Amino acid sequence: MQPCQDLLNPLGHGPSVRTRRVPIHPIIRSFLWTGRDQPSIASFHETCLDPPLLFALGGAAVAATSAVSGNPGTAALVLLVFLVVAAVHSPLIFPRPVGLREAQGRSAADGRPVVLWRPGCMYCIRLRLRLGRSAGRLYWVDIWRDAAGAETARAANDGNETVPTVFIAGQPHTNPDPAWVREQLSPSP
Repeated sequence: MQPCQDLLNPLGHGPSVRTRRVPIHPIIRSFLWTGRDQPSIASFHETCLDPPLLFALGGAAVAATSAVSGNPGTAALVLLVFLVVAAVHSPLIFPRPVGLREAQGRSAADGRPVVLWRPGCMYCIRLRLRLGRSAGRLYWVDIWRDAAGAETARAANDGNETVPTVFIAGQPHTNPDPAWVREQLSPSP
């Protein structure tokens, strides 16, 4: 089983596509990114709609079309499927993400592991769900929202943004077994 790698740079050649500059029409650039030259896809991701919201809106549009066509049952089913896909790609199933520097500071103080993850990664979701309530005892860093977290993931994984990467006592462990991670947690007070 392979953990999630940077989908925009699956072979790991050169810098991640997320960090390259994207040519954008000058009018659009001036409207969306006043004062910026050419934004990266990462800043585009932070500025525009997130994938879960796009799934939900797309599902609503498809469901509305189906309902107008006289198929309310199909519309409800389509909307439900799109909402489930949106939920799976949502960061809401994870504990509140923190920045890497904050997570490292807290981890140094209390010894809890730091998890580098990203929304939509099935291996991250697997880790989160198998940890159950213990997941709240780890520090979760969303590498799509924290540039330092993305850089740390690349440094730990030969230039790839491979997640989940769990840091325990400062040592990276890529796609560890959830049972092993649970064993590494100190007993609850």
